[in-house]
Amino acid sequence: MKPSTKTIRRVVSAHMAFIISAWVCLLLLAPAPTVQAGAVLTLVVPAAAGGPMDAVARHLATRMAEQSGQAVVVENRSGAKCLIGTQFVARSAPDGRTLLVGSSFMTSNALTFETAPHPIDDLRPLVKLTEMDIYLAGRAGLEVAGPADLERLARESPDGLNCAGLGGNLTLGCERLKKLLGGRVTLIPYNGVAPGVNDLAGGHVDLLFSPHQSLLPLAGTGKIQILAVLGDRPGTPPFEKAPLLKDTWPGFMMTSYHGIWAPPGTPDDLMVQLNQRINEALKDPQVIASLKTMGYRTVGGAPEILTRHLEAELNFQRRILEEIENASH
Repeated sequence: MKPSTKTIRRVVSAHMAFIISAWVCLLLLAPAPTVQAGAVLTLVVPAAAGGPMDAVARHLATRMAEQSGQAVVVENRSGAKCLIGTQFVARSAPDGRTLLVGSSFMTSNALTFETAPHPIDDLRPLVKLTEMDIYLAGRAGLEVAGPADLERLARESPDGLNCAGLGGNLTLGCERLKKLLGGRVTLIPYNGVAPGVNDLAGGHVDLLFSPHQSLLPLAGTGKIQILAVLGDRPGTPPFEKAPLLKDTWPGFMMTSYHGIWAPPGTPDDLMVQLNQRINEALKDPQVIASLKTMGYRTVGGAPEILTRHLEAELNFQRRILEEIENASH
């Protein structure tokens, strides 16, 4: 007997219901998004090869590849004050294959350039990799015993003092010092840290703010003096006796650091997976030792650690920029 149209419809409907139910089950049981085993993970460094940021990224990439078996490469996309590489990652697919290695320029750029991605709103902070002390250093022969003497010296010097602005938050440190010393500080811009440190050692500038690594070769030479450390803990040897600048001027704190960001929209499950992998690499004794020789302390931990650092740095730098803006009117 030939089945009726009603019977055929009932059978088709039953089959369709079964298929739909099966698909729903498959979707519910599907694993959370993960980085594909064969996919290459790219760490984008928005600066030229050979610098500290590039070196940190390469140490990390090597260890991550060894631990996971996944290819991890470093890609240098330099230019436009690190904006090219930063914007590239901010526009990349949120698939866990492209990450950004950044530093203090992330906040200073966001407050200075309209096209710069915001380090919290336009990217996803993933891990704070390293931290390095920043110091206030003076030339040899500067008649000060510590930062508290700078106000007197600036007042007594006919032309006040000058401060080498080495870029980013190091330049903002000079601007903050100018405000604290009643405007009797002249900012001298430098294109990079090394030229400014060389001129300090040569006695051509009075003061500057510099990370530990750049001052280390001059330790014990008598060509510079370390006036203060800008963190909330003693400095790193051989500068561990430097006083805390915040004890003279509360809130005057900065550290040099490196962090990693993911593109916006990266799923939480991928964020957790990537954070765990990077933390595993940071705990490796060889990575810790390699970064220590560069003057860095490894940090690691949850993304919130990097986010809190960024919030504090944004607040500090925003305050300085507002002071500069108010002084110009």
